[in-house]
Order: sequence, then structure tokens, then C-alpha cells
Amino acid sequence: MTPIKRALALCAISTSLFTVNTQAGIGDIDVFYRAVFDIPGVTNDCGGGQCFAGFGPPEQSGTTVSGSSVTLGPEYTFYAAGDAFWDNNGSGNKLVVASSFGEQVGVPVGTGTITVEACVNSYTLGSDYAVQGFVKLLDPNAGYSDILGTRLPFSRTGSLTISADLSAYEGDTVLIAQVGFEVSGPNGNPANPDGTVDITMGSSCGGGGGSALPPAGDPNAIPTLPIWGIFGLSALIGLMGWSRRKPRV
Repeated sequence: MTPIKRALALCAISTSLFTVNTQAGIGDIDVFYRAVFDIPGVTNDCGGGQCFAGFGPPEQSGTTVSGSSVTLGPEYTFYAAGDAFWDNNGSGNKLVVASSFGEQVGVPVGTGTITVEACVNSYTLGSDYAVQGFVKLLDPNAGYSDILGTRLPFSRTGSLTISADLSAYEGDTVLIAQVGFEVSGPNGNPANPDGTVDITMGSSCGGGGGSALPPAGDPNAIPTLPIWGIFGLSALIGLMGWSRRKPRV
């Protein structure tokens, strides 16, 4: 988002991406962040931890955005056949945790909620990957800390609704809201694609378009995650809450 768009967001408060008490669209998902780690117990090229992280083009997050549609998938651009850092006998050799989101500056708080509604049209992503949608509220006066976060892991088709209650933050006037998706799993081999997740933002499925997903907070909504997902979600607690105002690594 350009500085001009940010200034307009401060005045207009609501955008096509998300509004208070209104379902969300996707028009402003334009931030793509990925972090690369050693695979726990498998690789040790980076001391068993993070190799690097930073913002980049959408393809480095395995994401495609077109209008109200978003496609999530593995990150393929890092794969290099024969390079032991990235390649393990034809499979990815690093954990990539990728976040694709939009953000709004100057979110009104004290009343209302931020609600994101979407339809997961298809889910063919392989079992090595974990996916979740999220809504976050960040405080720029406290190091862009994540003061509110609602996450919903999902692994099948159906209507997806995530809401974040802003009522507890009355008095905070310049907060940043983020809405988006995270995918964690190995860097993919483009010669062996491993599925995608196709999502339409802004409304529920309707017309019987897939089984309804459990609401956020329902323990039945959380699938059994592969090791990539377990490690990635724990790493994201501090990592993915960063706004673009944080220094790029």
C-alpha cells in the first residue's frame, strides 16, 4: 500500500478489504511476507532455526490474488534441484512460513468487530501444509505488538468466518488491522506441484457450496498439523504480527 493509500485509509477508515461490523472483501491484500527455517530434527543449515525472513513478491509466498479471489499454495521459487540447501531428493528441504495480508491504519475501536467472510471453493493442498486465516490488531505505540489475534486453521471447503472483537480497546485511536492467510510447509518442487486452496472473499459459499467450516475458537476446527505447521505456527506468534513499518529482515 502506498503512502497516499495509507493517508486515505486514515480518513476513510473502511476499505474494501475489511470494515467494522461488515463482511470483508479482498481488494487490498498486497503484503507478502515469508520466513524460511530449518526443518526441526531434519536440517541444520541455519543452526536448527530461522535462515532468513522478509517481504517479497506474491510468488515467494505461493499466493495469487485476482479481484475477490485468492489462491494459496506452496512456495516454489526457492527450490533449486541439486542444491542440498533447498533440495532433498526431489522434495523441499526448508520450512517456509508465508503470510499474505492486507492492512488498514487508524481502525476505530471501542465498539464493533472486524469480520472476514469467505468461501473456500476448493482445497487440494497436500498434507505437508497447514493453512489458516487470521485477523490481527497491532499497536504501533508498543512496537507493533499483536494485541489482538483471531486465527482459524482450516483444511477443507466451505464457508469461512473470522471475527475480532474491538470493544476491549476503547481509547486506542491509531491501531492497525491486518486480515489475511498463512501457509506453512516445505518449499515446493515446481516439477511436482502439491495442490492449492482457492478462496472467494466477501461472502459465504451459499447454494450448498461446500460444508460449513466450524467458527473460530471451536476446537474441532483445528486439524492435526504436520511438523511444518506446528513449528510454523509457534514461530508466527512474534514474527507475522509485524507491520510493514517494522524493519525488513
